[in-house]
Amino acid sequence: MRGCIICNGDIRDYERAKVQIAECELVIAAVGGIRHLGKMRVVPNVVVGDMDSVDTLPWQEGEKVE
Repeated sequence: MRGCIICNGDIRDYERAKVQIAECELVIAAVGGIRHLGKMRVVPNVVVGDMDSVDTLPWQEGEKVE
């Protein structure tokens, strides 16, 4: 099984990151990574963290995500 953990930090090329994430069977969002996944319209399998830096989960805002 291939997995990835998306966390807070700089992602300069969202298209490239999205291709790499699509190859993973398990996607884990560590709190700040939720924003990155929202911009890429990707729903993680697991979200971890204290959620203090996130107001809403991007995939709960009624927009279509992959």
